[in-house]
Amino acid sequence: MSGAPRRPGIVWETPGVSIFDTRELAWEPAPDVAPGAQRKSLGGKEGEPQASLLFLPPDFPTGLEPAAATPAAVDEFWFTLAGERSTWEFDGPDGQQGALVRHRPGVAIHRRHGAPYAVDAEFRSATGWTGIVVRDAGAGAAAGASGPAFDRLAPTGAVPATAAPGSGVILDRAQVTAIDSLRADWQPAAYSDLPPVVNKVLGRYPSGGTKMQILHFPPGLSPDRRPDDFPFYPPALRAARHSHHRMLELLYVLDGEMPVAEWESIEQQDGEFVWWREGIFAFRREGSLHGSLPGETSATGVSILHFRLGGSESPTEPAFPEQVVVDVPFHT
Repeated sequence: MSGAPRRPGIVWETPGVSIFDTRELAWEPAPDVAPGAQRKSLGGKEGEPQASLLFLPPDFPTGLEPAAATPAAVDEFWFTLAGERSTWEFDGPDGQQGALVRHRPGVAIHRRHGAPYAVDAEFRSATGWTGIVVRDAGAGAAAGASGPAFDRLAPTGAVPATAAPGSGVILDRAQVTAIDSLRADWQPAAYSDLPPVVNKVLGRYPSGGTKMQILHFPPGLSPDRRPDDFPFYPPALRAARHSHHRMLELLYVLDGEMPVAEWESIEQQDGEFVWWREGIFAFRREGSLHGSLPGETSATGVSILHFRLGGSESPTEPAFPEQVVVDVPFHT
């Protein structure tokens, strides 16, 4: 990284990537969300997805009306890190009957373009709520879209939807998906031939490609279990770097740690290790260079909340030709 002064909370920054230690960022008031709400902005320039850490105080939403709300022409993702809250989720603007969903640690909500939801005005959180919120105005979003007017919400006293064992699915409708990741089984990562690399898919593109997931990389992978063409893995078994074309990556470290090598440019030969630990968030734009170098490895493994925005990177999933992972060679 160049010698320019770093912004507060920044671990590494180039035009292609911003890596934050969210623990060092200050909370700022978020009155547009709710009285007493606070946020930490995690990046996103104009026209890019917007990411933030959001805190809703205990007893939220005291004093608020149970009016319906909807993302303004975006795909919206909520992932609960701590605490709890409760919302009504509706499948499209014509739905009057909502499903009640409790947001507890590990619960992920994916609302597709225009999916309406409403605050559960009867629920009072004794703990407050903290989570990651990502809003992506991707292709197909109609600017200025607004939510429907609801005459009433679902009947009071409804029992919250529960997660199905194994899949973790709480709600699976055309416009909204809710998954309890703590009750979902790990699956082999679709783009990896390494059995230890596993994931839990929490949101998909209409084509079926993965949009939101939790990825887990275990401690140390043996060289004899690594295909030569596998470009990214946590142990630095060899020098390798790659970039993503036509895709943004947003990553938040849930637990563990992992060394990732970063390069400022193709011309730079010596990358710099950045240790990704719990609370690290990366906003990675198209073309940024990252990978691995010999000399460092993860003793703990790492679990990462991972967003792939703009398409799917996997050769086994739809849209791969347009969303490419490209090995970037070193100059000799």
